[in-house]
Amino acid sequence: VHAIMGNHERKHLRSFRGETKAARSQIISRAQLGESYQAWLKFIETFPRGLELDEAILVHGFWEPGKTLAEQNDMVVIGTMGGEKIVTKACGEKWWEYYDGDKPLFVGHHDYLRNGQPLIYRDKVFCLDTSCCTGGGLTGIILPGFHLISVPSRANYWRQAVLAYRASLPPQPVIEWTAEDELVLEKIYKAIVNRSQQL
Repeated sequence: VHAIMGNHERKHLRSFRGETKAARSQIISRAQLGESYQAWLKFIETFPRGLELDEAILVHGFWEPGKTLAEQNDMVVIGTMGGEKIVTKACGEKWWEYYDGDKPLFVGHHDYLRNGQPLIYRDKVFCLDTSCCTGGGLTGIILPGFHLISVPSRANYWRQAVLAYRASLPPQPVIEWTAEDELVLEKIYKAIVNRSQQL
């Protein structure tokens, strides 16, 4: 079994080293793993930023066209927020339309369709995230035959973890909702509806 580096693994390593603030998911994982946390960090530190197999290339996040796996920006292939900004600035939100590699590309990170199905673009880019953590499905592809398989999640595991460990989480700030906030929310909603109609 091989694993690759994703944005959550990278943030665990960086927050443990004090390079960034730990997010709720890192705080919960530390509590869940307890004394095993540091050993787990040593394990995930060995994960490559991507894998090139005979049949396909695997990365967690995104891909910049015109570059090999070795030439890709770490933040882009790992799927950090900064990496997402880089790729969307260069290619727009539908970055997969610009994929120009010789082999099919498999990514996770985002559930682009949010309908239980992976986004498959021209049998060249396979975006396999289908929201397993929040109650969707766990989706994968069996190689070399490119057999798609998906198993429904048994629960919204993220919600369960947040509820179980809420005592160890920092308090969430209280935010007052204004009429201006309502207008911003309406604009975001319209943009999401327009985007989903384009997909």
